[in-house]
Amino acid sequence: MFNLQRLQRVGIPCPTPLLLKKHVLFLSFIGKDTVPAQRLRDVILSPEELTSAYKQCLNVSIQFIIEVT
Repeated sequence: MFNLQRLQRVGIPCPTPLLLKKHVLFLSFIGKDTVPAQRLRDVILSPEELTSAYKQCLNVSIQFIIEVT
């Protein structure tokens, strides 16, 4: 829960931790209305989208290393 809060403080997108009870972590819903977001393994990306997603992952990783650690 603490790590997710640290990520949110520096603006890295992640689920919002809502409650920690007896080793169970409850997180905010990810999706729109009542439709959950697509699972990463089910997403089909074009080569351009894949490149963009990869760059986003690198940028978030760098931001994490610089601002959170």
